Amino acid sequence: MKDPMKYGKAKGIVLLQKYLPNINPFKDVTIIDSIEEWNAVKDRYGDFVAHRIDYPIGSARKNAVPGTSGFTNSIPDVIKKVKQQSPDGVILLMSTKEPSIPRYENDGGFNVLFHLGEEIII
Repeated sequence: MKDPMKYGKAKGIVLLQKYLPNINPFKDVTIIDSIEEWNAVKDRYGDFVAHRIDYPIGSARKNAVPGTSGFTNSIPDVIKKVKQQSPDGVILLMSTKEPSIPRYENDGGFNVLFHLGEEIII
């Protein structure tokens, strides 16, 4: 498996588990780099999986790809779109502690940025 500490969002998930495990909504994160890797793990997931696009820390990126609905049947197309943007792009698959719902059913969300020993930005 790829080192999650080399990817921005994956690193955040690892640090969330380390420092705030009680509020971490994820059981695990799997980093996939290709359709072949997706085919090797897709049986672990049902029709829906929380997923995000990620890139190595410090790499130039456009961090938006249309079609990230959460439905597993869309993942091969999302992988193709990510790879068109950057060969270094990956997909994070995140199993959630509670059943996850499609993004369009969420009222909203927020991010928390930690600068250890300095500040927390919500």
